Amino acid sequence: MLITSSYPLVSVCIPAYNRPRGLARTLELIRSQGYRHLEIIISDDCSDNKEVRAVAETARSHDERISYYRQDQNLGIIENHSFLLQRTHGKYVMWACDDDWWHPRFIEDCVRVLESDPSVVLCMTNSTMVLNDRFYPLHEKIDTHGIPSPQRRMLKVLENILWSNHAFYGVMRARNVKKIAFQKCLAFDVAFVCQLSLVGYFIQLPNYYFRKSLGGSGARLQSNLVAIKVEGAAPKLFPGLTFGYNLAKACTESSDLSLAEKWQLIPRILLLAWKKDPFPFEKKNLINQLLDVPRDISNWLNYKSSLAKTGSHDVTMKLFELQISPEEVRYCPSSNTLELTLLKISLKLPEQLDLLAGYRELIGLMYQHDIRIFQIGDGRVIISLDGTSIFYTASNMLHVFREVFIKKCYHVDITCPTVVFDLGMNVGLTSLYFSRMKNVDKVFAFELFPDTVQLAEQNFALNRYSEKIEVHDVGLLDRAETRKMKYSKAYNSMNGLNGVNQGFFGIVDEQLEAVEVSFRAAKDALGPLVQNYPDHRKVLKIDVEGSEYRILESLEDGELLGCFDTVMVEWHDRGPEVLEERLRSHGFKLISTENSFEFTSFDTGMIYAIR
Repeated sequence: MLITSSYPLVSVCIPAYNRPRGLARTLELIRSQGYRHLEIIISDDCSDNKEVRAVAETARSHDERISYYRQDQNLGIIENHSFLLQRTHGKYVMWACDDDWWHPRFIEDCVRVLESDPSVVLCMTNSTMVLNDRFYPLHEKIDTHGIPSPQRRMLKVLENILWSNHAFYGVMRARNVKKIAFQKCLAFDVAFVCQLSLVGYFIQLPNYYFRKSLGGSGARLQSNLVAIKVEGAAPKLFPGLTFGYNLAKACTESSDLSLAEKWQLIPRILLLAWKKDPFPFEKKNLINQLLDVPRDISNWLNYKSSLAKTGSHDVTMKLFELQISPEEVRYCPSSNTLELTLLKISLKLPEQLDLLAGYRELIGLMYQHDIRIFQIGDGRVIISLDGTSIFYTASNMLHVFREVFIKKCYHVDITCPTVVFDLGMNVGLTSLYFSRMKNVDKVFAFELFPDTVQLAEQNFALNRYSEKIEVHDVGLLDRAETRKMKYSKAYNSMNGLNGVNQGFFGIVDEQLEAVEVSFRAAKDALGPLVQNYPDHRKVLKIDVEGSEYRILESLEDGELLGCFDTVMVEWHDRGPEVLEERLRSHGFKLISTENSFEFTSFDTGMIYAIR
């Protein structure tokens, strides 16, 4: 999407303090947005670290959209936000912290919604929280479109918003934002979003285009109060109620509410604020411990109510963990199944419980890309797109499905007879993608793990083009060997030579099983197959979770690497350089990319090589 000055200006406000690396990453992500008509304003709140200024001024020297201000004295988070807002000129405003992440289409998609409907004052996408190197998809449910009552809009937002408040980082209509003063109080950003909900509608897009890390200055009560420069005993003793009091006070001054609505709203604000615990894992003083007793009783009653609806402790806890409302499911005790009413499928308990992890993504795929979701008689779930169907047996499959069929990461314009070699077939998605192409005559698919091969063959049986696919249930390396390896059924797309990354995915040993697998030397396995198709173009796809280095070495030793016309390889722990060098030496032209997983050392990337 080409964005010029004819598109509305978006003011991106970046409050910075003592995190130069985070600021550099944020500037890179914001400058890389597909929406180009931005002003990027940085306010350095008197950082002790001189690198903050160096990062900002270097970026400004390369991008005229950037303005940089350094405060002579520390203003605190609230005053720094106010300072930034006063410097904006855009039709729309958004906040960008120096430890967050945005998809390149984040601003573009949000602006499109705001431009299409003047009654919308804030647009946000779904988001993910990062804590201790683990990713948690969140769903704040702050969408209020279609709720005409300002009072009801605020109550919905206040009830569903998290204290980490991802909604605050959406794109907002500037003229509405500038009419709301930041309150000097705990959770000032939550109060701000609640007040903005009185003015107009919020839209929440299904894409997970925003990611927020926790653990900064706002993670603990005392450091939070210091950062926002709020003093006094009340916020320390009664943080939730203090927030509720300040929000209720602001609502009494709102012109968007009638006097009757204010009287109705204030007690509900105080009740909801009391139920929310801003710092649930922090050691409490005696007063707050006593205040927690009725809250604990309320939480217990909510849990019992959910348990009555789902019929299972494990299911209830899973719903809470995934932020799925019990109202979105229906438990059938006679069949011990959980009906997902929006998807119109039922999950058998307990064997299909883990499929709940893909619930939100399935809904997004259904509405964005028109995929079909249905069930067959034995209860297995099938997803289908453009005539290709697969069994949905593990939530991580959706990531691969999106990569292959929606992002088309392995797409090649095939105009003459071609043979495809799919190394790391997994559950067969890439093989299916190529098999439906008119000029692909054969797909040779290699997979190491027996359970995964079985799932792939079940997927092939659903599709009429799969007769082109020839399955080889063996892994490839630089030599033949047999070994026992750890295998995860729940993360079958992530199993490889070094096992699945347990730390990254939060997998414990009890979720793994030892499987005996066989390898062949790549040159011995592929050599005869290549020779059988001397006149065909040959495409080699490699996604083998770490074995790619030894596979290319074996193909080079067997003088086979030069036989391929296109090579697509995902690299892993050792980086791309050795693979790039090997491919260039055989006359390939390369495009090499990196997929960096923020806040972890787990990086991957793709190399696309063409001769």
